[in-house]
Amino acid sequence: MQNLRSEESIEKIQKKWNQSIKTKAELLRFIKGFDLEEYMEYLDCEITDESLTGETYDMNTFIEDEIRDRRAARKLILTFKAKADESRKWLIRDAASYIVSEVQRIYPEYECGGKFV
Repeated sequence: MQNLRSEESIEKIQKKWNQSIKTKAELLRFIKGFDLEEYMEYLDCEITDESLTGETYDMNTFIEDEIRDRRAARKLILTFKAKADESRKWLIRDAASYIVSEVQRIYPEYECGGKFV
């Protein structure tokens, strides 16, 4: 398991033009870039106004967002399915938390969280 993502040509174009693409397909491609399908499967995302009750935690607590008011932010919940055997389940929550934290960096307009089904 690693925290390195494979970068595809679409990301290189996005960096060149300083524009991001915000679609479900692009989010799926971003998450699959972590190559963690052996351990868990990303299923879907949902935007809601409900409070976060996800099973992941923020790995970027050292980054303070002093401009946005998180109380008013809509929630982006990523849904995962664990595939690892029982001996590795403790690691799955950490890996999902890492992915959610990285998604949070590219979707600052939402408060991101993750859950398992």
